[in-house]
Amino acid sequence: MPIRKASRLAGCLLLTGWLLVSAAPAKADPSSDFAKAVFDAANAARLQNGLFPLAPDARLAATSRAHSQVMVSNFLQEHQIPPELAPGDRFTAAGYRWNYWRENLAEWPITSSAADLVQTWLTADATHRDNVLATNVWDMGIGVVIGPADAQHPDSLVFWVTQDMGREGDANFNVHLGKFQISSPQLTVNAAANTPATGTFTITNVGDSFSRLVGVVSLDNTGDFTLSPAGYNLKPGQSQLVTVTFLAKRSATGHATVSSNDPAHATASVSLTGNVKVAAPAVHVNPASVTISTPQGTPATSTFTVANAGDAGTTLTGSVSVSGSGFSVDPNTANFSLGANQGQAITIRFDGAQSSNGTATVTSNDPALGSLSVSLKGTAVGGPSKKARIKVAPGSLSFNKSPQTLTFQIRNTGDAGSTLTGSVAVSGGGYSIDPASFSLATGQSQTVRVTFQKPAAGNAPFNGTATVTSNDASKGTLFVGLTARPSVSIAQVKVTPLRLNFRASASNPQTRTFRVSNVGSAGSVLSVNVQVVGNGFSVAPATVNLNVIPGHPQVVKITYQPPAGVLSSSGTATVASNDPNRSTVTVHLNGVKK
Repeated sequence: MPIRKASRLAGCLLLTGWLLVSAAPAKADPSSDFAKAVFDAANAARLQNGLFPLAPDARLAATSRAHSQVMVSNFLQEHQIPPELAPGDRFTAAGYRWNYWRENLAEWPITSSAADLVQTWLTADATHRDNVLATNVWDMGIGVVIGPADAQHPDSLVFWVTQDMGREGDANFNVHLGKFQISSPQLTVNAAANTPATGTFTITNVGDSFSRLVGVVSLDNTGDFTLSPAGYNLKPGQSQLVTVTFLAKRSATGHATVSSNDPAHATASVSLTGNVKVAAPAVHVNPASVTISTPQGTPATSTFTVANAGDAGTTLTGSVSVSGSGFSVDPNTANFSLGANQGQAITIRFDGAQSSNGTATVTSNDPALGSLSVSLKGTAVGGPSKKARIKVAPGSLSFNKSPQTLTFQIRNTGDAGSTLTGSVAVSGGGYSIDPASFSLATGQSQTVRVTFQKPAAGNAPFNGTATVTSNDASKGTLFVGLTARPSVSIAQVKVTPLRLNFRASASNPQTRTFRVSNVGSAGSVLSVNVQVVGNGFSVAPATVNLNVIPGHPQVVKITYQPPAGVLSSSGTATVASNDPNRSTVTVHLNGVKK
């Protein structure tokens, strides 16, 4: 049933300190500004009291302003001033199908704030307070008209305020509660230390066309997270984006609890994880290749830049070394120590004696990229032609198992200063090669690996060809014959256990193990590579390569040493193998600082 939850607030209480003003307003529309301020202050009070906000409704705003105008015209503060309609009938006439309504009224000094008015409603009496903090209304309209307090003081202007609130139903005035949906039950925010970062989740009303979804959002860990907004009011199809700020004082977890009026989802929880990223330097090289062209016998130089593209406060340190005939690095630029966003030019010298290729290797303390390579090309212009000559051995390869890798060599036996370049291609089912190209100075060799993996169809022998094409003018193309007669021998991986739990400190690391077994057929060889990822986890050496035969399992040792400030870590040890049915197995790693 509708209620009349308003009475005139005493003029002696609310109208002290009237302001005498001229008829011309100081602002374009101070009444609209004050109405918005009252609306915002009322919703702020609701959120402070753990209640959902009310939604603005143009129909309620229009009828509340019309009622304020009637009160000004009659110098009277009442809910109905004949021949005006009663509040519920006013709502109906405005097209609002109310199921419940409430109304507050006030005359208010122009010199006082909207926040003070709402606070007065909250403290004046229980009726006004209950109206502001009602849970059985969804919408609100504020109507404000500026006018004299009474006929005897036409220049003593006050705000005449009407606050109308309602809950709308369907065509039969029945209320439809919303249907709750949340975008994700988990939210992870990563941030640099003491640099707040944000993440979001979304609340949506997926209910019917008459429904309304309302509720509040709260945190259980306000020391590490904040959120906004703390409440929501959603019509059908509307969504509310909730922004969670991770303060990044330390890595932390928490929960955002979302309440709603959906009977099926009275509360929902969003798990919050905040990760503090450890600052680290990051190496960047530009350009990735250097070309120096100079008359033969005339030295020349060129440069590339090494920069620290890492986090603020970090220092990138390292050195540059070179390989390749005729190349050297200027010792004055061979070492570097760079703050964040700083760079240094590295000077490369080419002696010009003869054309040559080389590599500049940049080694640094970048934890992700310990070293980078810059390709070097030096051209001595005007010298005699240097002829490259190719030699390939052996001329054929025979495979007797699957998988199996065999090799052949490509060598440059040409003139001093020549460069042999070319490519390698393979044909025939089951064959692959690595690498597919080469560039060799005089006397240099390249090992080419040919791998045979028995194809699903076909019978032995499996024949193929490795075709070597080069710039040797006399032997442009050579061939290596490939033949495979594999016996059936299949490796099968087994890893135990699949989870390792650690409890350690920086000064007292802990090492645990897991076992890799080959449970495949006799004669098979299980080729295994182990890679570890996770903050504080390591494997010795950094990359583990194993060959496991049946009946002889291998043990892998994982060490956990938590970095400073890290309370817990998780990671994985990925076991990659040649098991045709299970190429990778993951061992989950969990570390806790003790």
